[in-house]
Amino acid sequence: HLEGLSSEKLNAILTAVDQKLGDRPSIVAPACSAIFEICQGLKQVPPAPTNILSNGMVQLMTNLINVTDRPDSAEHNIRVIAMSAAGAVIQASAMDVDGVFGDLLPAILARLEAALNSQAVSNDDKEFRAQMIGQLAALIQTLYHRMSKEAVLPHSDRVMNALLKSLNTRNAAEEAFMAIAAVVSNLEQDFAKYLDAFIPLLLQGLGTLELTNLCLICTGGVVDLCASLQNLIQPYADGIMEAMFNIIRDVSVHRDVKPAVISCFGDVAMAIGAAYQPYMQLTMMLLMQASQQQAPDDNDDMVAFINKLRCSVLEAYSGIIVGLAEGNALAIIVPNVPNIMSFLSLLSNDGSKDETVLQKAVTLLGDIANEMGDKPEIKQQMNQPFVAQLMREALSSQNETIRQEAQWAAEVVQKAMT
Repeated sequence: HLEGLSSEKLNAILTAVDQKLGDRPSIVAPACSAIFEICQGLKQVPPAPTNILSNGMVQLMTNLINVTDRPDSAEHNIRVIAMSAAGAVIQASAMDVDGVFGDLLPAILARLEAALNSQAVSNDDKEFRAQMIGQLAALIQTLYHRMSKEAVLPHSDRVMNALLKSLNTRNAAEEAFMAIAAVVSNLEQDFAKYLDAFIPLLLQGLGTLELTNLCLICTGGVVDLCASLQNLIQPYADGIMEAMFNIIRDVSVHRDVKPAVISCFGDVAMAIGAAYQPYMQLTMMLLMQASQQQAPDDNDDMVAFINKLRCSVLEAYSGIIVGLAEGNALAIIVPNVPNIMSFLSLLSNDGSKDETVLQKAVTLLGDIANEMGDKPEIKQQMNQPFVAQLMREALSSQNETIRQEAQWAAEVVQKAMT
């Protein structure tokens, strides 16, 4: 909605709403919402060299954060709306204000530490404290996504200390886990020194099976650790895999959690390579069970879920194959290839599969051919009619990404066949 407005008009609107942040709550709420909407329209990846936020950035952030200190900040939900707007300002900021974040991060961190050290007696006070901790953690998450590693490193010991304490705050754990995920992605292997303190709390989160969203966030945390730390997570793999196996086996877990966990098997395998071997037998059994689940054609909700589940199985197989290949341990998955190919054959004849399943299926075929195509038994498996059928379907897709993936897969399959 901002395309038709000049920078001068946008700047005038922003200045006007900024001036309303000291007004009564009924005025502050729409002012914060307006700032949020303007920032949503300004976001660019990568950030622009400059934009209308640059000149007044410090004052705007100060005014938004000061809203949370007001005694009437619970009215019209202005505390929450102001913090959301502050996060949007950070996300939309231009490159020429990067220096501001160096001062903003310790200021936000000091507020988080003060909130953690505050005493709450009444239920209202406890709710306010948890809300503040969660919102401040969310701001730290946004800053770690936006700042360079060099800029955050000097603060990261204090940040992690505060975030680990935040995990023990009821109703703030989700935001704290997501903030830690941002720290992981930013610091990458420099996060390793926090693993001993963090992993037990992550496993605890994975074990809260009744809290679906928290369980999903923690599963995402495992994915981030695998991507950023690679084989440095190997000493903790037993605990992580046990927690994930427990999720899959538990019949009471919300069904949406299981596809995320199944896909995560592949992430762990890619991170630790040959060290995944102790988990192979149970993993293959669980993947085969998941791949055999079907949905009635007249139940659209179940069809959508089964497609999601099948995507996760395909991602897990691909991740395990690639991980074992990097660890020179492919021999341990070769006996499972016939079962994997049977699953792919099932998908080739399934009219209810969606485009994502089709894409993941041809990717898996490509991974098998690319990593194991020199083995005679794999060449034989690749010679089955359904392989060509899947390739044709993907190559004729209207989706360019699927066609590109299929072109790569078709090339490596063809190479394996010759």
